[in-house]
Amino acid sequence: MAQQTLVEAGILLPHGFISFRPGGLVFAQDEIRFVGALAEAQRCFPGAQRLDAGELIVIPGLINGHTHLCYTCKLGRFPYFGSFPLWLAALGAYATARSDARWQADTAEGIRLSLEAGTVAVGDICTRRDTLQLLDESPLAGVGFGEVLGMGTQVTAQVQQRLAQPLPTPTKGRVSFGLSPHTPYTTDPEVYRACLRVARERGLRLTTHVAETRAEDQFVRHGRGPLARIARRLAKGDFTWHPTGASPVQYLADLGMLGPEVILAHLNYPSPGDVRLVADSGAHVAFCPGSHRFFRHEPHPVEQLLAAGINVCLGTDSLASNQSLSVLREMRLLRQAHPGLSPAQALHMGTMAGALALGLAARYGSLAVGKSASFVGVRPERPVRQVNPNEGPAAVLAKHSRIELVVAAGSLCVGGKPQPTPAIAPDQR
Repeated sequence: MAQQTLVEAGILLPHGFISFRPGGLVFAQDEIRFVGALAEAQRCFPGAQRLDAGELIVIPGLINGHTHLCYTCKLGRFPYFGSFPLWLAALGAYATARSDARWQADTAEGIRLSLEAGTVAVGDICTRRDTLQLLDESPLAGVGFGEVLGMGTQVTAQVQQRLAQPLPTPTKGRVSFGLSPHTPYTTDPEVYRACLRVARERGLRLTTHVAETRAEDQFVRHGRGPLARIARRLAKGDFTWHPTGASPVQYLADLGMLGPEVILAHLNYPSPGDVRLVADSGAHVAFCPGSHRFFRHEPHPVEQLLAAGINVCLGTDSLASNQSLSVLREMRLLRQAHPGLSPAQALHMGTMAGALALGLAARYGSLAVGKSASFVGVRPERPVRQVNPNEGPAAVLAKHSRIELVVAAGSLCVGGKPQPTPAIAPDQR
């Protein structure tokens, strides 16, 4: 029988709305066996080894709905001077010049930083198969979205040939493979259709960047603007794309690219009618507050999206456009920019909303019997005994609270590195 571990929490928030003080969570390997009051946990599981988190608020592991772990590069390497195309060109040049070892090292560092920050599942845009393998071998769960882009008939034919080949199959069971046609201005409509066809044939999830800048609307509607130059360059003299007269979201809808298996990254600038299109389709949205701030965008329509019933999760994007891979920081930035959203809503967006978007809600996003043993312990600003359990989400998001305990897939993670289960302190009473 697998060793059982009892986590003794000062406050236990299984999903942000119900709390236990003190709380007990029992797990064995990667499965939760009990969630509830500490006294009952001690009575029902007398032989469990003890993990003392009595000074912490224990919450579900955080979920990063949109990130690019392979771009875990030096902070400040790609400053933004007001031109998104120029920033994108600098990032593209960096990607072209990188060695295989650099891709792998940056992804490995992104995984480590994510775990250290309490992230237990990701929607990661994977540009290479070896970076997907690193994700599969880690304690993280989620979806590794294979990035697909290219304009013109020649590129489209090449992409279709690649998609017809066997796709990567992660082996550990926590990570699945998906597809990420990049953006409307870097991805031919036939490439979108090919990705959509393969995804539906094989039950894959999809994500795409859309309505990230106002220039994208100019390109999709009229074929003009600074992003048109990027599209033509990608086509390599074989540019066959035509203006649609539609918004980027309407364009995706016309392609059939909206649905409950789709995550729309950013959606910073929806046009009139777009929000209803997304809501009716069941598509999810990943909002990245840190990246949004980096690019000095106008206020995000997140409250409008939520009011329409859209599932909005949080993402960090990459360290090329953010200071951190911490979803806790994203929740704080969300509340700073949108104080009308409650701490409980922010916590939901950093946990269960991401699980729903990534198709992981059966195992992640909340703490319940049968779910993954993936959780985080947060030390609040003031002693936990002074925190009203009903104010748990606010205490978690407070400016000086910090994550001190991370367990991902049943593995204690220290400094972003998984440790063997025996490293968890046994009961010394």
